[in-house]
Amino acid sequence: VSQQHTIGKILFVCLLGPIIEELAFRLPLSTNKNYLLLSIPFIAFLIFIYLKKIFSIDVSLIFSFSIIIVLFCMVIKLNFFKDNIFILTHILTFLFAIIHWNNSKNLTEVNYFFRFILFLIPMLISGYFLAFLRIKYGLWWSIVTHCIHNLIFTLPIIFKILWK
Repeated sequence: VSQQHTIGKILFVCLLGPIIEELAFRLPLSTNKNYLLLSIPFIAFLIFIYLKKIFSIDVSLIFSFSIIIVLFCMVIKLNFFKDNIFILTHILTFLFAIIHWNNSKNLTEVNYFFRFILFLIPMLISGYFLAFLRIKYGLWWSIVTHCIHNLIFTLPIIFKILWK
């Protein structure tokens, strides 16, 4: 049962997770308002998943729902992001890095500043690289690259399962 659970986690990390993250953080990187609207539920879902590890589920739901309302109003009423794709790229890349902050929980004994350097900066670089791929070559390439990236870092776990 635990091995099946591990395989499920690997599939999530290497396939489903990257697809959800790319739909949330890279799909809106175009001038199409519908793409931004489509990404809002994915952004809210990922923020909820992140916050529920810190706060109660009620607080996390309220905050995630608030994010949906604010982003929806910015897209529909203000049309802010359509004219400011540069700012949107930075916001989404920063959110991408922050959402991954929980992945550094094994580094709790490391000084907070060094955790930032060791973990958050590489996540920012990855986020900007994936944003570049999305803008230059399309969403498909950012999804494939993200899946391959996660697969490479998951290979030690996969080999451990295969050689049991």
